Amino acid sequence: MYQPIPRGRKARGSGFSARIFPLHSLLRRKPPAPGDLMAQMRKGTTAWIVLAVLEKRGELYGYGLRREVFEKSKGLFPIREGPLYRLLGRMQRARWVTSRRQSVSGRARRYYRVSARGRRVLDQYRREWKLLSAVLETLGCSHT
Repeated sequence: MYQPIPRGRKARGSGFSARIFPLHSLLRRKPPAPGDLMAQMRKGTTAWIVLAVLEKRGELYGYGLRREVFEKSKGLFPIREGPLYRLLGRMQRARWVTSRRQSVSGRARRYYRVSARGRRVLDQYRREWKLLSAVLETLGCSHT
């Protein structure tokens, strides 16, 4: 769990450092445009979606993964090529996925598969989503 390191003088009556959590930055923020909110939600769930699709399909190469997500989401969740490959690289370094190279029709493809560690991360995503959904339901933010 992230714990900020206190720096500088603390704000009165607050446990937060003024430098870490400046109140004035919240007051100046504009509310996100409707499209921006969806973009932020996609950004926060892309790793989860990639792991879930790989778990379900077993093994996919980058383009196949993009196509699968796009089709299953009915076009609502497009993943651009550059960010996808950067994400897959980070996931591979974190050992959430493994990959292998294979030549298909003379072209090299890298196929990705969820590792045991990636399955544990995916289970954690699911538990946290269930908890968040319950909290939102309790607060009256249900989707129905």
